[in-house]
Amino acid sequence: MARLFLFCIVINVNKFNSKIIKGDGIGVVDNDLRTRSAVVSNEFTDTWKKTHDKVIGSYVNLKGYNYKIVGEFKANQLVNLFQDTTDIYVPKSAYQHVELYNKGDGVLVTMKKDADSHSVLKTVAKNLRTKGSVKYRGSYHIQDNAQAASAVGQILKGITAFVSLIAAISLFIAGIGVMNMTYISVAERMPEIGIRRAIGARSKDVIFQFLVEGTMLTTIGGIVGYFGGSSLAMLIGLALPFKVSFEPSSFWLAFLVSFAIGLIFSVGPARTATKKNLVELMR
Repeated sequence: MARLFLFCIVINVNKFNSKIIKGDGIGVVDNDLRTRSAVVSNEFTDTWKKTHDKVIGSYVNLKGYNYKIVGEFKANQLVNLFQDTTDIYVPKSAYQHVELYNKGDGVLVTMKKDADSHSVLKTVAKNLRTKGSVKYRGSYHIQDNAQAASAVGQILKGITAFVSLIAAISLFIAGIGVMNMTYISVAERMPEIGIRRAIGARSKDVIFQFLVEGTMLTTIGGIVGYFGGSSLAMLIGLALPFKVSFEPSSFWLAFLVSFAIGLIFSVGPARTATKKNLVELMR
């Protein structure tokens, strides 16, 4: 037997602003007579049809009481990471009549940027429990969005650290590859280096030559990789509901890191080219 896990918010019918696309809505008479009727979202309808022959005219059980589905409305899109969407609307008076407390009523607290949300919400909850107008109908529950945002932030930091570690390992491996290529280039060009030194080239001129070659190799590779990755991200973005954007700082970061990798890993091979004496180089 299939079970549906539903999220229900009780509302006052005067605040019902969603567009009815099938059936009827909830009227003032329904609220006055405590009619157990319900209006459901189109997303709820898609799930309901999997286990029921019809939607409008059937009954949905909420807290042990059956509510007749009389209409369907278009669900609002989720616009906030910490805000739930509503699947079912029922008359407020009918729901209050059978419930010890109403989960739909709530207080949204807006605080200053530097406020201690935990302390503020603790004070608000204390005042509601002692002075709240409906304190005898149930209990108050606190949802601190700042704590939820902090938890999400910690997860994102962990993901960022993991990706950064992978990138650092990749850059180190790439640097080793550049260094090996430069060592091979130095070994194959020993006669050329000997001729240059014989006609007056200084050691720092030879070092500068290989440093330029190494940094050019990695910098060009970094630029090609940046634009290749950006193009791939833009193609993937075509299938996403949001646009992919790029910051100029990311380009300069890629440029500087690529340049630094070429410079650091080319120093060793370049210095090797200047340590041999002229006779060994000319052999």
